[in-house]
Amino acid sequence: MWVVEPIVLGNCEAFTLIIHLNRIVQASHLIPVFGPQHVLKTLSFTDTLDAFSTSYVNKCHEPFPGEGP
Repeated sequence: MWVVEPIVLGNCEAFTLIIHLNRIVQASHLIPVFGPQHVLKTLSFTDTLDAFSTSYVNKCHEPFPGEGP
């Protein structure tokens, strides 16, 4: 698995980049690196990118049913 984390510029701003939709090859799952702390039961999936600074990405992703050639 690859470990990914956001790029933060020298002025403490997050680096952002716009990617055109026709350049996306396939979807992937981000699995948070939880660390030693407990995760609150109230944490929503919509907040995980803000709650965790580092994630794993499976580089050997198998296509979902109906996906791929």
